[in-house]
Amino acid sequence: MFKASDLNIIRDEFSKFPLVVEGASGSIGLSILKVLRDLSIRPKNLILTTNSSAISKNWQDVSDDILHLRRLNNDFSDRLSDALWANKFNLIFAAGYGQPAKFMENPKGAIESNTDHLLFYKDYDINYLAYMSTSEIYSGINGEAFEDSQPVSTPKDARSVYIEAKRLGEAITHNILSHSAKRHAVYRIALAFPPQLIPGDNRVLADLVAGGKDNGCVVLNGGADYFRQYQYGPNAILKVLGSLVFGHSNLYNNSGSIYLTLGQLAKEVAEILCVPVEITVGNEAGAPAIVNINSQRITIESRYEASHELSLAEYLREMVYEN
Repeated sequence: MFKASDLNIIRDEFSKFPLVVEGASGSIGLSILKVLRDLSIRPKNLILTTNSSAISKNWQDVSDDILHLRRLNNDFSDRLSDALWANKFNLIFAAGYGQPAKFMENPKGAIESNTDHLLFYKDYDINYLAYMSTSEIYSGINGEAFEDSQPVSTPKDARSVYIEAKRLGEAITHNILSHSAKRHAVYRIALAFPPQLIPGDNRVLADLVAGGKDNGCVVLNGGADYFRQYQYGPNAILKVLGSLVFGHSNLYNNSGSIYLTLGQLAKEVAEILCVPVEITVGNEAGAPAIVNINSQRITIESRYEASHELSLAEYLREMVYEN
């Protein structure tokens, strides 16, 4: 997705320092893993954090020096501090991204992930810092959303704690962590799906795939005519890495080039699984009819060549059948 010369620069930039990945077992974390493996990017060493879950064994293909830390362990902060002190490192902060329904069940966790856990890094020497925010910040906007569009979400929204926690994380990144990082950027990521299914993921696409595999029928509960912009998670990460190295902005929308209705998405998944599809009416309260996130800035600044992307069906097939 990059010219060979640009890819070599990116590879060099992310191989010379340790890399910290917050949220290593989540949707973004698995996308980071695939990009590092596919591009042969081997950081000096890896520090991977999760809340309590294990990490993929495939991380071993990226580095021989891996430190995995679980936040639920009592010695988490001490061990992380020992690993980072006096070292310059790159940080991709993806904790608390995605699955807003999950964080709605644990609003305190959503707040802590995007504030306290982020603020931990304010006194360290960061080279590149990428904070993964969400395009849900644009909830309530009619029409196309640009980086300078003014969010209009309300605290009464069902997802408001998740959305406001992400907005606060953006503020922390811009106004506090920016003093510790050579280069920082916030990414409002839209509908990025991972290269494999994640247990417990209840977002629409994952729900369609899991239901089709488990029940022999893909079921879409309403919203068949709603337009969405899906993107393959690793492609979103390619744009993140490219924009950190070549870009100059500090805020980016990061959405895909694939526009389709949820009804079309359900039919794509059903075709891949070779099962029937059932589309019902209803259960659409609060969902926007159109999601239209403009990502021209990151596409240009990252030097990402979207023309080389595969089709949605090919990416979905990988997600469905990847172990």
